[in-house]
Amino acid sequence: MKHLKIFGLERTCTNVVQYLLAENFDVRLYINQLCDKHAVPVRVPKIRGAQLHFIICTKNPYAWLLSFYNYHNTKKKGLTKGKKFHDFLISEHYDHPNPISRYNGTHRWWLQFPHSFVIRQEDIVSNVTNVLHSIQTALDLTPTKQPFTTNRQRIDTGANPTEEPMNISYYNKKQYLQKISRQQLRIINNQLDPTILKKLGYRKNK
Repeated sequence: MKHLKIFGLERTCTNVVQYLLAENFDVRLYINQLCDKHAVPVRVPKIRGAQLHFIICTKNPYAWLLSFYNYHNTKKKGLTKGKKFHDFLISEHYDHPNPISRYNGTHRWWLQFPHSFVIRQEDIVSNVTNVLHSIQTALDLTPTKQPFTTNRQRIDTGANPTEEPMNISYYNKKQYLQKISRQQLRIINNQLDPTILKKLGYRKNK
């Protein structure tokens, strides 16, 4: 059995990844144990008597910014309530000067962890079976099912599948970019860290 600690910002499929790993592999998962899954810990988490591997869930930064904004604006009505998307981009975000800074900072820290594996939401949407085979090979995981359970529906906070499917075209064709103005795009691009993007397999959109 392998021990896996999940990290990822909100709206990056951490619940989906939790469900897929639990359904398909002989693993012990640490979600909010050791530290919150959305947090940057003071030091690299460890467990006694076993190697801890890290799963870093991520999403294209443009899609993530819109997703976080829309979710909080329509459902949670908290951090983004009453703000336009432009204002959200330049407003303080948790302990960061803005959400773009948080995206850079959290990923910069998480990517330093040893024994880590990055799972991008776009790859889950495109071909979840390939993602599962890749992580099985990279971390030498023991599968518990063949063929794999490949649910791509959204997962609730209790790790249960919902009836809400993911929009494949929205992510694969980057349709979210249509919702971002040129001015907003400049604000985002001026602050995105190209080194972080490259490590995650993304690049700036112009």
